[in-house]
Parts: sequence; C-alpha cells; structure tokens
Amino acid sequence: TTLNRTRVVFKNAVRMTLDTTINWVYLNYPGESTYAMTFFDSGSVPYTLGAYKIVNDTLVLYQPNPDGMFFYYTKSN
Repeated sequence: TTLNRTRVVFKNAVRMTLDTTINWVYLNYPGESTYAMTFFDSGSVPYTLGAYKIVNDTLVLYQPNPDGMFFYYTKSN
C-alpha cells in the first residue's frame, strides 16, 4: 500500500549523493507491522527503510529484515 510520494535528498560534505522520490508503504510481518519508505538509489538499487527513532538531531532508520542495518542521519544546516 503506497501512502504518498515525497522526495529524499542525501548530501555529504562534498556533493549531493541522492535526490529521488520515495514511497511510504505499510509492511505487515507476523507479529510486527510498520511503515517504511522505499526508493531507488542513483544506481537503480532498491531500498526499504523504516523509521526507528529520533534522538536530538539524529534520525535513525533501519532495514526491516532479520539482518538489516541501522543508518544514522544527523541534521545539518
């Protein structure tokens, strides 16, 4: 189920590394359900990331699978 579309932009200190449209989807696993964003990177590789938490100025995203990684994004001006 796609909820809406918006854009995600990732930048590092040198250049923009990603600027693409994301879709929010509802994932329903046995014993767990969550909303996650899906998008393709600049190399057309698909990603699905769920929001885990926000701590101060850091957004923590995770891959919703048994061996998924966590990603930490810090807000900058």
